[in-house]
Amino acid sequence: MTTNAPHDLYLIRDVESGDAGAWSELYNGYREFYGVPADDVAVATTWAWMIGREFGLRGIVATDERGQVIALANLRLFARPSVGRMGLYLDASTTRTRRQHRG
Repeated sequence: MTTNAPHDLYLIRDVESGDAGAWSELYNGYREFYGVPADDVAVATTWAWMIGREFGLRGIVATDERGQVIALANLRLFARPSVGRMGLYLDASTTRTRRQHRG
């Protein structure tokens, strides 16, 4: 039996220091898509916050079968005092164009 299903294997994980270049490339693409002016200092600062988990931020990435970063998500925890719980906000998410709409 033949199937047309993709055989790609994806791994979702926290950002690691070695992801800086790929993460920055994807994040710059995200910023460009939303019309945010290029700003290397802002990108570097955001990366430092992600890798250091500062301000309740958490960066996650998806990697393909070769271990290449193909997507990112920047998450932020925030307090919800009215209900006495923490919330999770998705600040940014993007994929490499060639991987969009593939699951």
